[in-house]
Order: sequence, then structure tokens, then C-alpha cells
Amino acid sequence: MAVQFGVYEGILVLGLVVTTLVATYTWRRRHRPGAVVITVTLLADAGWIGTALLGSLTRLTDLALASAYLTYLFAPVAAAGLFVFALVYTGRDEWLTPRTYALVAVEPILVNLAAWTNPFHGQFLSATQPAGTTARIGWEITFGPLFLLHTAYSYALMAAATVLIVRFVLGSDRLYQRQVVVIIGSLAAPWVSNVLFVADVVAIDPTPVAFTLTSVGVAWVVLRGRVLDITPIARDAVVDSINDAVVVVDATGTVVDSNPAAEWLLDTDDGSTPVGRHLSSVLPEDSALQSRCLSLLSTETEQSAECRHRDRHLSVEASPLTDIRNERIGTVLVVHDVTERKQRAMTLQRRNEQLDRFAGVVSHDLRNPLNVASGSMQLARESGDPTHFDRAERAHDRMERLIDGLLTLATEGEDVTERRPVSLAETARAAWG
Repeated sequence: MAVQFGVYEGILVLGLVVTTLVATYTWRRRHRPGAVVITVTLLADAGWIGTALLGSLTRLTDLALASAYLTYLFAPVAAAGLFVFALVYTGRDEWLTPRTYALVAVEPILVNLAAWTNPFHGQFLSATQPAGTTARIGWEITFGPLFLLHTAYSYALMAAATVLIVRFVLGSDRLYQRQVVVIIGSLAAPWVSNVLFVADVVAIDPTPVAFTLTSVGVAWVVLRGRVLDITPIARDAVVDSINDAVVVVDATGTVVDSNPAAEWLLDTDDGSTPVGRHLSSVLPEDSALQSRCLSLLSTETEQSAECRHRDRHLSVEASPLTDIRNERIGTVLVVHDVTERKQRAMTLQRRNEQLDRFAGVVSHDLRNPLNVASGSMQLARESGDPTHFDRAERAHDRMERLIDGLLTLATEGEDVTERRPVSLAETARAAWG
């Protein structure tokens, strides 16, 4: 058996090494959401590349033909892994149930059953070894109806994953631009390569290498860009229609999302999006608002603080964001404009102070004629002089006028609506009774 090693084999070896390294990297970070799914998908890609490499190196042998069947241990898993990742990435946690995983696993099992029983029914594929064949493994493969059914299902699964992710990306206009390009490019690679191979445009199947590009691209977006940690949660947390400013930051303090109401708070004079920039760089420098917001990023529980910003009173509320493992992944900052509430509170405080002073004056003014009346009655009892009764009566009349005036003030308010000149001397004599 003559081993042939050319450019194609070199690309496969490179793809196998890269895929294995990235799978190791993602497995070490398996605590992050989606990392396990990516690891399984990468391992399936590695197996797919390995079987393609084996078939190419053992061309024209039975081992090369066996490698074609071994491919189906891994290829269906790669497509299924991409679909499950799409569910995780777009935040469809309600779909990630044991039943969903079981349904996704059915097709790879049936494909392997059809592939390994193919010698008995011949409906999956047929292989011949004509002289001078140009096929990479040395066997001319003709695909049967069961293979075409598997291909149609895989295309449908990949189409569903692509639609889910692309719709989510297009609906999240604040995602980083580089991540959008990487995601769409990664999804397009296996589509284009597999269509070219199945349509006999190319003799060599580039799909395993293309799936490697997809998995590596997705791994970069999730683990390096950290979008999976925060974006689905952030899009649920940010409601564009609310009046309060909402800013979502990740665990590093980088702005992940914000709503339109936050635009007047954020210092982006050039009109650029605050997403992707550190929170300290998009808030007015050395301001009380910046200080309060940054101090709240490390809070482990819901906290709030107030500050003045320009001519407004603001209340900043911070709520920590956690993932499904209850690990801290970011913070939601909600900024309320409480200026009117503060003004109402200050007005109420002033009125309460006025009421306290008014109550003191009223108490004094009522107590004075009451003391006069009480003293006059005591003198009348002791002396029997009837003039003391007249003085007591005048004191009671004075209290009655005071009470009538207080009732008028209470019912009509404190604003003076009519003015007229009065004699100060007469007013003083009337006041003193």
C-alpha cells in the first residue's frame, strides 16, 4: 500500500490539529454556556477529518472504503451539534430538554444503522474501484436514496440553525460587527463546500474542513467575544420602549447593550455605538454619575445610589446578571430621573416646616385669649366683680374669630387673593383683645 501525502492531506492534518486544540480549549472552559456543545461538535469535526485523512492516505484499499463508512459516525453529529448550538446561542432554553436531545440523536443513530447494514440492502451507497479512478480514496462512490434522505435532513438541520442564528444576529443591531461577520461566514462555509461536493463540482470533499472553520469561528465568538455569556440575557433585559435608561455590561465592565433612553447619559459625541467600549469611557469623565455606576459594578446584590448629573437628580440601580450556573456574568444598570420626585419631596418638606411653624403660632394665639378667659373667670369667682365676665366674654369672642380665620385659611388656601389697606393700630388693638 503506497501512502500518498499531498496538499489535500496537509490541509486535513492542519485541520485535525487545529480542531483538536480548539476542542481542548473549549473543554477546559466547559463551565461557560454552550462550551460543551461546541466541544462535542469540534470532536465530531475532528473525527470526520480523521476519517477523510485515513481514506486519502490508504487509497485503493479496503481500509479506505471503511473510512467512508466511518465518516458517518461523525458527520451527522457535527450537523446536530450546530443545530443545538443555535438553540443555545439564541437563548431558546425552553427547547433544550432531554426530549429535544433525544430527537436530535435519532438521525445520527439511523444513519449509522443504514451505513453499516449497507452491504445487505445497498440503499445507502455503492462503491466500485474502476481502473484509473480519480476519486480521492480510490473508490467511486454512488449515493443511494437513504444517503440522499440523510443529506436532505442534514441540510434542513443546518438551514434551521442558520435561520435561527442569522435572524438573531440581524435582530441584535448592537452586536459587535466582527462577530456578525464571523458567524455568517462560519455558517456559509459548510453549505458551500458540501453543495459543491454532492453536485460533483469538486472531486474532493471539503466539508469536514469547512465544518472546522465553522466550529472554530463559533468558538471564537463564544469564548473570545463572550457573546453567549451575555447577549441573549441582555436582549431580554433591555426593553427599548421604557423611559428609564438601561445599560448592560459584562463581567469586564464592557458595554454589551443599551436602550435609546440611555443615549443622553452616554458620552458618545461622535454618534458611535457604546457597545464594545468600557463603561468608564462612555460616561462623562470625573462625573458623579461615572463614579456611582463604576462603584456598583462589583455589587453581588441589587444596590442603588443617587447622584446629581448636570441639573438632574438621578437614581442608579444595579442588578447582577448570572448564568444558568449562577455565575456572575455582568450587570444591568437602570438609571431613573428622580428630579421631579426630589422637587416634590423638597416642596413637601417646606410645607411641613411651614405647618410646624404655623401650628406653633396658632397654639400661642389660642392659648393667650384662653388664659385671659380663665384668669377672668377666676377673678370673678374670688371678687364677685361682674366686669371680669365681660373680659372673659371678649376673650372667647377673640378665640372664635381666630378659629373662624383658621377654618377659612384651611379651606381656601394660603394665597392672598384680595388686598386692602388696614390700620396698624386697630389691628394691634384687635390682636391683643
